Amino acid sequence: MTLPDTTEPAKQNQLAPTIEQHEPMGMLFPSKLPYERFVALCCNLKGIGKALQWWWGDLLNYGHTHYSEDEYTGAIEVTGREYQTLMNWQSVAKRVPYGRRVEGLSWSIHAEVAALSAEEQTDYLQQAKEYSLSVTELRAVIHGTPEPKPSARETIDDVNLALFGTTMEPKTAEETLEKIRELSLPKPKSVECPYTGDCERLKGEE
Repeated sequence: MTLPDTTEPAKQNQLAPTIEQHEPMGMLFPSKLPYERFVALCCNLKGIGKALQWWWGDLLNYGHTHYSEDEYTGAIEVTGREYQTLMNWQSVAKRVPYGRRVEGLSWSIHAEVAALSAEEQTDYLQQAKEYSLSVTELRAVIHGTPEPKPSARETIDDVNLALFGTTMEPKTAEETLEKIRELSLPKPKSVECPYTGDCERLKGEE
């Protein structure tokens, strides 16, 4: 059911801007927004989300350089953000300057290389871009972390998959034996002990 519009005419005019407006509590739109502009806004909002940490970091570094310590600290307090979070953003933005950042890589990827030299940052960022590395994968490359060993559960799954074509475990031991028989696995060859004669001779001397 459509509710009647009870908004006053004057109020309606105020809520119908000629172009979109960004307000603290939302966005206001004209009665007809061109589709191209709608798509552009969608792209802008997507970019804002990915750029937020960089914007904060660069802004704080600018403030730290251009204003007194009291002015800088006062500005941080009014943001309402966690102090350590802001300091992390500021530190990464300072250690990885604008010209070294790689578009398409997340802030977290850049944070992983922030403590490295400029040359190492460039090298690892290029690798992350070329091979589409996740944060965990890049960290392993940087620190030389070995590949994790498969767990017991993963090993069992691999065995079941090889034997039965599924990771589902057989319900009973009989079912397992039956499956193995179906595979017609070759029996191990018997090997004759070369010391059989000696063993029989020793038994006779006892």
